[in-house]
Amino acid sequence: KEADEDGSQSINYKEFVHWLEAKAPGKVVNALTKATGTEADIVKASFRVWDKDGDGVIKRKKLERTLGRMCKDFSPEQVKVLCDLIDTDRDGNIDYDEFVDFLFHRHRG
Repeated sequence: KEADEDGSQSINYKEFVHWLEAKAPGKVVNALTKATGTEADIVKASFRVWDKDGDGVIKRKKLERTLGRMCKDFSPEQVKVLCDLIDTDRDGNIDYDEFVDFLFHRHRG
């Protein structure tokens, strides 16, 4: 409730950042700082956002649907090609290594 500045019963990014900077308890700030202290930590946290069930993979079909909704300027074929680039082993899932390789333009082989 403290972070919900507009009373909408949800917290948007701007409200969260403002709360974090101005009102968050020290232990919360310290925990977030520690959890995102390195680039590797941020990448891991980003992967976990997509890996909803915690099984270590991002389902390709889910990624395609999400990218299709988020990237309005992309055609369905462009989204498919992007997912082809990420899913290098063509198993229908994006594992952590594929995710990192794509983000940092590394190629396994």
